[in-house]
Amino acid sequence: MPPGTSIVSVRNTAVFLHLCRTLDCGRTSTDCHVSPSTLTRTIQRLEAPAGTRLFDRGPRGVALTAEGHRFRGYARQALELWQDYRAAGPVPAGLTGSLSVFATVTACQTLLPDLLAPFQAAHPDVRMDLRTGDAAAALARRRDPARAPDIAAEPDGHEALLALVVLGYGTGVVPRLVLDTSVVRDRLAVVPTDPMPPFTIGLCVCRADLRRPIVAALWSLARGAA
Repeated sequence: MPPGTSIVSVRNTAVFLHLCRTLDCGRTSTDCHVSPSTLTRTIQRLEAPAGTRLFDRGPRGVALTAEGHRFRGYARQALELWQDYRAAGPVPAGLTGSLSVFATVTACQTLLPDLLAPFQAAHPDVRMDLRTGDAAAALARRRDPARAPDIAAEPDGHEALLALVVLGYGTGVVPRLVLDTSVVRDRLAVVPTDPMPPFTIGLCVCRADLRRPIVAALWSLARGAA
């Protein structure tokens, strides 16, 4: 490698492009699963070989400099070339990477454990990214290429978390009420822990709505049960 040259990592490039889109360090730190200090160092690692600032930093966020705009074009091409290279490479001995699955809560409880178990057994190096929600929202979800690869899973609900635990992807922490009512509870092992203080489940209502007879009736019954 000629003196003065540097290799820009794919991960740093993806984080840089995410910040280009958001211009918000806090959001990029959260979405990319890096601390604010790590994000700062990532940008500095890119600015050092470039020999110039890529962002102007201010109290309201960041803005791309003129060189930052030029570097963004390079970063996009570099990431696309890397992805093309990986796509055209030899087939590995075993599948690696991640599989994103979007399903309803009902599907997570009744279908996915049996559906995904053979896949997980055959391809243990594939990371499962399971999301839950309304079926109509499935096509609207997309995966951000800048996400960190060391996150085991980020389920949106307790049911999806339990489904991943059944598949052997790790240990989950859920309220006892969720575990006791789950259809997969018989396939889970509970890890004994020190007693934890109980938490209160509350029912909330706008005070003005208590003037509505139906709401008032429910509120009265709830208070009586409590």
